[in-house]
Amino acid sequence: MRLFLFILFFIILYNQGLATRWGVPEELIKVLLMVLPVVFLFLKAKWLRVAPGLPIVCLYVLWAVISSVLNGEGLLQGLMYSRDLVIGYLILLGIYNSYFDIKSIRTINRTILLLFFLQVGAAIFEILFLERWESRVGTMYASGGGIATTFPIFAFCFFFSGYLIMNKLKYLIIGASFTLVGYASGKLGIYFLIPILALIGYFLYSKLEKRSIMNKQTLSILVGLFVFAFMLGIILPSADSRTENLNLDNLSVIDRIEAFVSFSEKDNQMIVDDYTISRNATSMRIIEETFKRPLEVFLFGQGFSAYQAMGHMIGEGAFEEYRIVYGIVGWSYDALVIGWPGMFLHFLFFLLIFSKTLTLYRKTQLNRFGKTIVFACLLNFVTFLVNYFFYNYSFTVGGWIICTHLYFTGLMLAPQYRSFITEADQKLF
Repeated sequence: MRLFLFILFFIILYNQGLATRWGVPEELIKVLLMVLPVVFLFLKAKWLRVAPGLPIVCLYVLWAVISSVLNGEGLLQGLMYSRDLVIGYLILLGIYNSYFDIKSIRTINRTILLLFFLQVGAAIFEILFLERWESRVGTMYASGGGIATTFPIFAFCFFFSGYLIMNKLKYLIIGASFTLVGYASGKLGIYFLIPILALIGYFLYSKLEKRSIMNKQTLSILVGLFVFAFMLGIILPSADSRTENLNLDNLSVIDRIEAFVSFSEKDNQMIVDDYTISRNATSMRIIEETFKRPLEVFLFGQGFSAYQAMGHMIGEGAFEEYRIVYGIVGWSYDALVIGWPGMFLHFLFFLLIFSKTLTLYRKTQLNRFGKTIVFACLLNFVTFLVNYFFYNYSFTVGGWIICTHLYFTGLMLAPQYRSFITEADQKLF
């Protein structure tokens, strides 16, 4: 029963967009995703082992509630704001307190992998038979495109980790295939972020393993990045509506990439009529505004209504008080809505999980499957940092990434599964 609930949770989680397109009420999906982890925990008759990070999560929820009440939005709004982090933690708590055998763990892991591949399949179907649309992201989402960048990077990290540790080129190729999800939704960020994550991951792995970075794998990665850049130059004219307006068709591949980089640098600093319409400019604006306002704004934010006031048109939906139209990322989302301490607690939770995982990697003799997952979790902390501080808030919001990340992290950290990741003959997929 508990295995069924775990698998059902992830199937619903990764098919939210498909379900809503088929007419399933979005509210029903949200209720199911909140109820299933709770039912899973209540099915355990014995006492619960506390998983890492519980005090921080409790403080985050408490701060969100206090901020919501002080901003006149009520207790329920604070609970709803912190919902995704709580659900993610319940998944961590659930796997931390489960006692599945190796066969059941393989079943869960393979289900998640199939759900990953389902997103690639859905992206290919969309490219071939449907009009590309930013708000439609595989079977996951139907109301926004941010996850179309975060998910491919997140999935890529698992397969790139497999490439580094198993030293098999097929994992690198499979990881790169997740860019199709971003391409189908017309997202540009993946073309910068995946190469960056690959380089960071390679240097991090070399440092942890205390090996020279000058080897055959380095050459393979450099060749892979060159091929990736070449393919980027080919698809750029049709990658996004913004690049379509750059008239790149008549340029060489190198000139296309140069024009794209130049465009991205300018686009990321944009302020129009004193309104911010890019991530960097909006982040700077929130820092300026929150530090010059009364202390309670710094501590408790402006409430969720401040975020709801934002749109994409100056004078028609902009957050007029700060003159923000677009560009909220994860940290600024928290700082704007519940204040800087809430933002710090959010970051601190992921930092703690990273610290525990790093200690596990350094002090445990892991088998190749265990090492692959543990290193992927470490690398996806970098994904969190890039997403939370520079891109958007989809690592946590929506539940796809945080629940998957905390499931695998919990599986690695839970002491009852230690033999699964240390014994040589154990396979986790």
